Amino acid sequence: MRLRFLVGNLATALVAVLSPHSASALQAEHSTDSSELRIPVGSASLHVRTIGRGQPLIVLHGGPDFDYGYLLPELDRFKDEFRLIYYDQRGRGTSADHVRPEDVTLASDVDDIDRVRRHFRLDSPALLGHSWGTVLALEYALRNPTRVSHLILMNPAPASASDVGVLRKAYLAKLGAEMDKQRAIVSSSAYQVGDPEAVAARYRIHFKPALTRPEDYEKLMARMKAGFISQGREGIVKARAVEDRIMRDSWEVPTYDLLPKLRSLNVPTLVITGDQDFIPVEVAEHIAHAIPNATLVTIKGCGHFSYLECPDEVRAAVDDFFRRTTPLSVQFPPDVKVGARVRLWLPEPYRQAEGPVRRQLLRGTVEGVRGDTLLLSIRGAVGAIAIPRASVRRLEVSGGVSRPASAVERAVGGAIGGAVTWALMNDPRRKGGPHYRTDWRAAGVGASWGAGIGALTGLIFPHERWRRVRLGH
Repeated sequence: MRLRFLVGNLATALVAVLSPHSASALQAEHSTDSSELRIPVGSASLHVRTIGRGQPLIVLHGGPDFDYGYLLPELDRFKDEFRLIYYDQRGRGTSADHVRPEDVTLASDVDDIDRVRRHFRLDSPALLGHSWGTVLALEYALRNPTRVSHLILMNPAPASASDVGVLRKAYLAKLGAEMDKQRAIVSSSAYQVGDPEAVAARYRIHFKPALTRPEDYEKLMARMKAGFISQGREGIVKARAVEDRIMRDSWEVPTYDLLPKLRSLNVPTLVITGDQDFIPVEVAEHIAHAIPNATLVTIKGCGHFSYLECPDEVRAAVDDFFRRTTPLSVQFPPDVKVGARVRLWLPEPYRQAEGPVRRQLLRGTVEGVRGDTLLLSIRGAVGAIAIPRASVRRLEVSGGVSRPASAVERAVGGAIGGAVTWALMNDPRRKGGPHYRTDWRAAGVGASWGAGIGALTGLIFPHERWRRVRLGH
């Protein structure tokens, strides 16, 4: 009997299931200010959804056989501080078209993370993984440690085959007699062909011990059922086949163990778990203890879906983590302080892959500086906009408005413009217009007029003076 069946499809146990399209239809509170696009991967493509403005944060959903929809809309609450980049992993959700399950591997999933990073031209984004997504995040960070700024491992799945055994034992104990009912559903023909009703019935049993409050459980179950219906039989069966392939590369390998490798990982890491998570807390502890200086936060009364069950505690943990771990070398210089007027140039959102990079200019007042993130108040915008330093291409600080300085600057510009114009127009032989004996004489007269008009304009319409601030990336 296969490990996957014995643990009640433990890999799937580590996620909820919902397609992003059905989530949008189901929940009125779903954010509408997001953008969707597709990133080519061979003959297929990855469905990507972005929302927010701030430090880039690539979100890795669990599964590994479902999509990012189960994280919505709760995780969108981070959009005020981060630019969230969600995507359905290859062969799952809306990234399933033209994908053969046998072509998807653990290595290809890790490579796809880098495809997303390169598409948005990110040097070292933060990664947030939930459940199985934490394993992907760790695999990527171990292979590309300089391409990750921070790791957030939320309700982590086992990072070693031995911890899979720990999970298996705890899972069977929590499910008890319900395991027989689940086995009966899993072995039914309806479930095998991906019937959404049968799959939904199985997961009502499967996730019963995963959440602590009935209202959260029912909310998740409603999303799941809508997601299965949207996904359809073909999508469900294909995603299962993809999961089987990935499990053969990881948990089903007796020697699979990331923990020794994590001891050399020098990436700021936050591990979040719940004391009621159906994945034993010791699994999260093993990961946190293996990564040097990792922060472990265990939330009381919280289950496997901490972003849904305990959103305030999760937000507080994430905010504190970034505040403590942002190195001084990437913080803004002292000139960029609360109350200062700044103007900055950013890559135009979602056009960065079209090249050359287009930029947009923003002007506003600094409301706060949080590590490497600038909180900017812009006229016409509701609330402050969070802008990461890594995304700023040029930054200038206002020196205020000065009438004398404006008069001098405009006088100089007017003098140059007047001198050139009058010299070019001068013709000693004509009677009308500039007709001085030499071009130098014409230029002098033009400079006098230009300087006078420029100085007067500067006094009446003074302009703001800007000074460029050097930023190192």
